[in-house]
Amino acid sequence: MGTGLEDRDTKFFSGSEDADQFSFVRFESTDCSVVCCTSAGTTTLLCVRWTMEEEVLSRHRKEKKELQAKIQSLKKSVPKGDRNRRNAVQQEIVALEKQLAGRQAEELNQLNASFDIPTNSTSDLTPLNGSGETPPSRVSKAAKRRKKAAAKAQSLSKAVEESLARDASSTSALEYCQLERALFERGLTLHKVPSDGDCLFASIAHQLDVLGLTECLVEACDKFGVTPPAAEDVKSIVRCLRMLASSVIRHNGEDYLPFICSEPDLTCDSTTATIDLYCKKLEAPGTWGGQLEIQALSTALERPIEVLHTAGPVIRSGEAFAASSNPPAPLVITYHYHAFSTGEHYNSSKPL
Repeated sequence: MGTGLEDRDTKFFSGSEDADQFSFVRFESTDCSVVCCTSAGTTTLLCVRWTMEEEVLSRHRKEKKELQAKIQSLKKSVPKGDRNRRNAVQQEIVALEKQLAGRQAEELNQLNASFDIPTNSTSDLTPLNGSGETPPSRVSKAAKRRKKAAAKAQSLSKAVEESLARDASSTSALEYCQLERALFERGLTLHKVPSDGDCLFASIAHQLDVLGLTECLVEACDKFGVTPPAAEDVKSIVRCLRMLASSVIRHNGEDYLPFICSEPDLTCDSTTATIDLYCKKLEAPGTWGGQLEIQALSTALERPIEVLHTAGPVIRSGEAFAASSNPPAPLVITYHYHAFSTGEHYNSSKPL
């Protein structure tokens, strides 16, 4: 596109995605990084991020993961039946989460302020030199580099609409590009899972691993009478998540029944039989899961789950957990309408 991606101070990191033969390319300079999607000779801008911002966000993710491990350790330290100790630990956890969230928010505010690029405007108080002329302002090398990088980003942005129009023939590639761009703005990138009927549960299993929530799954299993996974392999966790979603639906049948009854192949006469038939199908490997199961798993895990898709705003489940005074990090997955010729598909996400 003639946008300066060939400059000497840049580096390329590429990896291919199977669908529709397209790849993601990461352009890095001293102060910023740009991620683009290339398909059929067309390059589409996904997002621009300052290098320093990436480093800070990466450290923040690591700190959150370490805090989750500490929280699980604190919970395990509470003797059974000791309410005073449990309340004290809960207060300590709230304080730790609030302290980390506040510090990280302040760091991001300071970082964003440091990215402001000075303009050429001057005020009435600009000092003059001996000849009555305004002395040239001294711009640091870092500011010059940022300004140069911003110009490159602006040039890329101007080409986005044209690039998307040229790439419109590949609906799947366009969808992937749009989802990657949305994820990149969150400091995330797409993580593909197999299209085998278990994609929803495999995506949730991957999120539990990324966020360090193995103990959270065990606690949910204990609460709903489900046997925890015997191993940490994906298939065992997927099987466990199926049983967990089924158990939640069985325990709250009246809440889920209106949605279950909309299934065309469920024609049982009694409420109990209808729910039982639905749950037996759900427990079978390869049975496709959807929004009903997402809501059930959000309830079991006591975590918000966010589904990014291209047909509208983010679909959020478990908003009650997200609205708490110290909301837990959401599980973020993606929903693809055009990933494969066989139909819809779920994928997971992971930190950049």
